[in-house]
Amino acid sequence: MIFQNPVTKNSLELSGVDAEFFQRALEKFHANTRWSAFENFAFSPTSPIYTRRKSYGRLVMDPLYRALQDMWLQLGVNQGEVQDDRPEREKAFCSEAAEEQERVGQPPVVRTVLR
Repeated sequence: MIFQNPVTKNSLELSGVDAEFFQRALEKFHANTRWSAFENFAFSPTSPIYTRRKSYGRLVMDPLYRALQDMWLQLGVNQGEVQDDRPEREKAFCSEAAEEQERVGQPPVVRTVLR
C-alpha cells in the first residue's frame, strides 16, 4: 500500500504490520496527539521499525523510521516542544546520514554490528 509522509509529502510503500502501524501513526498525527505520547507509540520497543533492523545505520535509512521521525518532530514543533531549525524550504527533519555527511564534508561513517 502506498502512503504519504504528511510532513514531506514523499510516498512510501508499506505492507502488513508496517502498513497497519503507519496508519495508526497517521491517525495519531492528524489528531495532534501529545508529542511524548506519539514518541512512546512510534519508538517503543514493540514498534515494527525494530523488528528487522539489526544496526542503527540501517534503521535510520528505513522510510518508515524516517516518516515517523518527521511526524514526531513536526508534532513537537506544532506543540512548542522543539524549535524548528530546518533550512528554509526544507520539509524533512530527517535527511539521510550520507547526505548530511557530504554537506559538512565528512566521509561516510561505517558502522558495524556486534553479534
